[in-house]
Amino acid sequence: MLFHRLKIPFALIFFSVNFGFLTRYGFGGNIWLLLTAFTIQNFAMHWFNNFFDSIEDEITGQRTTLFRPSLILLLASSATALSAWMVFYFGFSLFCYVVLFALQFVYSAPVGSWRIKKILYLKNITGSLFWWYMPFALITASHTAASFRQVFMENLSLLAIFMPFEPLWDIKDSDGDEAAGIKTIPNQFGLGATKLLTVSAFLLLAVVKLNNPTYVIFFFLPLIILTMLITPRNKLLISQVIMTFIAVHGFVGHVLLPTLILPLLRK
Repeated sequence: MLFHRLKIPFALIFFSVNFGFLTRYGFGGNIWLLLTAFTIQNFAMHWFNNFFDSIEDEITGQRTTLFRPSLILLLASSATALSAWMVFYFGFSLFCYVVLFALQFVYSAPVGSWRIKKILYLKNITGSLFWWYMPFALITASHTAASFRQVFMENLSLLAIFMPFEPLWDIKDSDGDEAAGIKTIPNQFGLGATKLLTVSAFLLLAVVKLNNPTYVIFFFLPLIILTMLITPRNKLLISQVIMTFIAVHGFVGHVLLPTLILPLLRK
């Protein structure tokens, strides 16, 4: 539970996919330092999101006494300060940092009783864009010769892969979201319909990726099986297993494979 409350899987996914983007577009600086700074920022924004979701997390049993709202806010603020200092001190793009902070904070923070997260479908679209795809494109475009439009348009298949995960993540939060007035696909249409939608999307993506059978077998097939196994009683556990699987798969594929495994095999 602590592993997931600390957002370690999300941090690994964020780091790994950005590593793949920056490597592909020829980033020539210290990639480890750059991604450490922006991953800490992403970590901070997840904690701000947790702070604003404290009621929902209490209902779904995802908040422990260790993580009181005051402590969550302290962690989020400290991580934001550290990441901002790193970006400034090491000369990374402040524009990129500010835009990402604004996008993710607007997604999470309430304006009175209004929140983006309370609007059905808009929550899913902005979640995929603001938390994942736009950071990948913006960090890469801000630190390589590639333009934002080029990176954004050349990798739309990745956006399509991330889209089904939004309703999938919402399954474990469905009770708390409904109590807080947040409309999601699971609490509006039910678990069965959400699983059908997600599995159908994964199957369609698997068909599109048939030219890469290894990716289909070792990525989409496990996701389909795990999604089909979700029930009301195990939804939190299976969601955590899925997050961990994606994090490990991404870190091995985007980071360990090009930097360690393939060089060793060539030797």
